[in-house]
Amino acid sequence: MVGFYTIVPEYILFKEAQGVMQIMDHQFVKHDDQVYHLLENKLDTYKYSESGLEFVSSMELERDCEYLSGDDSGMLYLSPEIYHLM
Repeated sequence: MVGFYTIVPEYILFKEAQGVMQIMDHQFVKHDDQVYHLLENKLDTYKYSESGLEFVSSMELERDCEYLSGDDSGMLYLSPEIYHLM
């Protein structure tokens, strides 16, 4: 428990292996059946199902971002630094 929230971890497989050298700076947001993955200047979209994550699309951003979040409507927020959102 964290405050009033109960956190339940879930191991989600990728349908295809994902090879990246960076292991610490990944950001993920899930909304409905979409999972968004941010790493530096690349935002990937995956379709979520019980059988795993299936790649849908990739978007290259104009600059590196460190922070990804989303709201209940599905709006994504990206920032080059977490401090710019506070």
